[in-house]
Amino acid sequence: MKIYLAAALRFKERVAEFARQIPSPHVVTSRWLYEHPCPEDPCPEDPDEKEKFLRETALMDLADIREADVIVRFSDIEVISQYVKLVPRDLATGARHFEVGYALAQGKPVIVVGGCQNVFDHLPNILHLKDGEALLQYLNMGPKR
Repeated sequence: MKIYLAAALRFKERVAEFARQIPSPHVVTSRWLYEHPCPEDPCPEDPDEKEKFLRETALMDLADIREADVIVRFSDIEVISQYVKLVPRDLATGARHFEVGYALAQGKPVIVVGGCQNVFDHLPNILHLKDGEALLQYLNMGPKR
C-alpha cells in the first residue's frame, strides 16, 4: 500500500522518523519529508523565486497524494488540548487539512492519528487511530474487511 503522511511542518523530522518504521511492502509517498523548506538557506528574498518554490512544492505534494492509496494525517495534540487558549501560528497553518480534503475529493481513504481536530474529522468515512503505534499495528495487520 502507498501511504501519504500529512502533519504540521514543525513535526517533519518526527514524521520522517516514523515513516522509516512503516513496514514493507508499504511505501511512503510523502516527498515533503525529505525536501529542504526553501531552495536556499535562508529563504531567498526574491519574491518570484520563493513563489515558484512554493508553487512547485504544492504541486509535488498533490502528485504524491494522487500516487497514494491512503492518506494519514497526524493531529496536533497542542491544538486539540482543551487547555490551549491561543494557537501558535505554526500550528494554525492548513496544508495538512487541505491535503486531507484533496484526498477525500479523490476518493481516497483517510486515517487520522491522534484525535479530532476539525469538523471534517467527524465524517463517518474517516478511520481514527489513537497513535503511531496503533497505525503501525493497523498496517501490519491490514485493513479489516
